[in-house]
Amino acid sequence: MIDFISITKHICKDIPYFGNCKLLNSFSGSGMKAYYLEGCERVKVWHIPQTGLLKVEGSLPYFLNGHNFSFTREELVQAVEILDSMLGHVGLWGAIVDKFENRVIVPVDAKPKEYIAKHFASPGSHLQRILNERYSGKFVMWPKAGEDIKLYDAGANILLKQGMVRRDVIEGAGWNQSQPIF
Repeated sequence: MIDFISITKHICKDIPYFGNCKLLNSFSGSGMKAYYLEGCERVKVWHIPQTGLLKVEGSLPYFLNGHNFSFTREELVQAVEILDSMLGHVGLWGAIVDKFENRVIVPVDAKPKEYIAKHFASPGSHLQRILNERYSGKFVMWPKAGEDIKLYDAGANILLKQGMVRRDVIEGAGWNQSQPIF
């Protein structure tokens, strides 16, 4: 599932519509303006009129649903179509993907902490294991140029980062606090 995405679109003749956007900042030197689009969560938008550059960046599941616990292919299409519509139909499907996060949540039989403790990079992979002390036993990452691999306890992540309202939304999407998940 795609979570976070950053895309760039070079617009020749089309003029984006910013009536649905909130202006965050304007940079006089480059002419760039930074906006955000409000859905369930914000998506950032940058525009440089002189070059026709339009950049959109954010979490599509959070924008559409208010959580990233689940996100279907149909919801991905819906999120992009809504963003494109809000920006005046600039053709976001023709944008270049600069970066994205792809992830999967996997229900596990044991506590996620046990799986995380036993995962190491294979010899010769040149991946360095990084533990985050704040999430002791709940998160591990192997950074690599152009690609980071992360393994974390999604249930703990929900409890650490989400407020009660958001937890209710995620429970509505199928999260059960008593079931261990990655």
